[in-house]
Amino acid sequence: MKLSELAEIRSGFVLSRFRRSKDEPAAARYRLLTLSAVDDAGMTIDTDRLEGLETKAPLSSEHLTRTGDIVMRLTAPYTAVLIGEAEQNIAVPSTFIVVRINDERADPAFIAWLLNRPARRRDIERNTWASVLKAVNVQYFNDLELRLPALEQQRLIARVSSLVRREAQLLQQLADAKNALANTLLERHYKTLPKRG
Repeated sequence: MKLSELAEIRSGFVLSRFRRSKDEPAAARYRLLTLSAVDDAGMTIDTDRLEGLETKAPLSSEHLTRTGDIVMRLTAPYTAVLIGEAEQNIAVPSTFIVVRINDERADPAFIAWLLNRPARRRDIERNTWASVLKAVNVQYFNDLELRLPALEQQRLIARVSSLVRREAQLLQQLADAKNALANTLLERHYKTLPKRG
């Protein structure tokens, strides 16, 4: 089954066509998705790394994220992120595609997992068009063949994947906290050493 049979797939908007110039009044304000805001592992969007965008005309709702959308980078590392409640109404520029599942046979979290699999990323890499950025064409996703298991299996895989990603986040936070504590203790100890020479 092709991904385009399960979802509406569209590229983001061309930023230069909508960004207002300094002498134009702002018709609307949005949070703009940036490449740096998307976690390379496909876990999250760092909302602190979103940019502000003032446009000369309002954007169509098709260019704003909704809960359950999958937003995917068109350049390496080709990361797909499932949009949650906190990431709604973010403007999506043309460096991304939006995959909006419209078939009840497909679970969006499972489709995001499929798109983030290492084998899929390698396949995307092989299908990029030659440019400095090595971008993948939107047509690749329209033609993408998927093997879709039963919905219960999709949900199970998506849930386990989510738990594994959450564990990785927690372990990283723990490692960061341990490192910060060790550095603090070492600095305190260093400052108590007697001065020589």
